[in-house]
Amino acid sequence: MQSTVQMVTAAFSALETVNTKILRAAALLRLKTMGVIHSMHSVRHARLHAWFRDQSVASWLASEKSGLATLADPDWVPKLLWGRTQDHPIRWIILWSTLGWANERTAVSALKAALTGPACDEHGQQLLFDPENSGIKSDSDGSTPPAFQQALRKASSYSDLMQILRASRSDIVRWLEADPIARATWRERLQQARIKAAELTLTQLIDNNPKPSRQEINKVASKEIRLMRHRAPQLLESLLRAAPSDSDAQRPLWPDTSLHRAFIA
Repeated sequence: MQSTVQMVTAAFSALETVNTKILRAAALLRLKTMGVIHSMHSVRHARLHAWFRDQSVASWLASEKSGLATLADPDWVPKLLWGRTQDHPIRWIILWSTLGWANERTAVSALKAALTGPACDEHGQQLLFDPENSGIKSDSDGSTPPAFQQALRKASSYSDLMQILRASRSDIVRWLEADPIARATWRERLQQARIKAAELTLTQLIDNNPKPSRQEINKVASKEIRLMRHRAPQLLESLLRAAPSDSDAQRPLWPDTSLHRAFIA
């Protein structure tokens, strides 16, 4: 374990900068892959504490030779991963050395790949942009990634956005909330697309059926009618003018009004 810590320390020292956000995501992904945690967003601290105490690094830290006896208590581990109050190079070195690597070289190569390669999400998928270094500002200023803005012009659902950006739904929601104008524009575009699709459905239904009643139209296209009644009532009314009302639908039974009067007399 001491040799692993030494090699990981040397690897950290060789780096000009360390992106702790990417490092944190990589460590969480590794813990999830190992089965130590089930979610990258939260975990029972007792479970993480128990795992750390079972590692050989805990015994080494507790020894007088390490000079790091205070780190033998795993209370700092969840704080480092989620509380972000314990960001210190030595803590990251210890944690990374503990992540079940086959040997020292594997630990070092995995560290370099995590910090110099493309960022990954919680499923291990590479992101199209680095969430920390791509020029993205904090949510408070309303900015969102350029790649996200481009995706909004193509996507027609949350699933589309998640697939295009290889991001989680929580990321999509956060970026939409960060830019109210982009969110409103995207939702308006989707709304207009749904209205257009509903209009096409109703037009085809009316054109392809000789004198369909409004009751028949509502039965076949109730979803489209509900949408247009709420979002485009005037357009809906203009479309339905081509269809007879429910009372009108009965009139073909009595095409001759004189015969009708004679019958009921």
